[in-house]
Amino acid sequence: MKVKALKSGLKKLVPVLQEWEAKKAVQDFEKLIELMDGHEDMTVDAFCKKARAGLAGKSGAPTKRSTGGTSGLRQAVVEDHVQALKASGNSEADFTKALQTVGTDKQVRLKELKAIAQEFMGLAPLTSKKQDLLTEIKTKWAQDLRTAHKFKILSQW
Repeated sequence: MKVKALKSGLKKLVPVLQEWEAKKAVQDFEKLIELMDGHEDMTVDAFCKKARAGLAGKSGAPTKRSTGGTSGLRQAVVEDHVQALKASGNSEADFTKALQTVGTDKQVRLKELKAIAQEFMGLAPLTSKKQDLLTEIKTKWAQDLRTAHKFKILSQW
């Protein structure tokens, strides 16, 4: 779901809440709607991720940046693998090679793999085991490939 759709729904809900005299809820929703300005094309999941990161930085709490240590997310590793997966395009051989590289890379821990899965698929992964995450990435890639092929066939009619 895109932020645009959620924002539209919240705008429709505000007048109802005003009729119920729920002033605090109206104020909260108006703040949320205002925060969504400029982010309409993002997915709700991506928007929430960005909002959490902003809140963590605003409160002074440490953010999960790549520090090279054992506890922080290795963002550079995540970005490299996501880029390689996306660069494989529709080539099954290239995609399989890129996915195998993700699976064998010692820098990719479970938290990096979850981040890779989320960024590549555009949604939060459903599983939390390494092999299951790799399978979920491959399944999503195949589904997207089939969907693109179906649209191509339909557009030729």
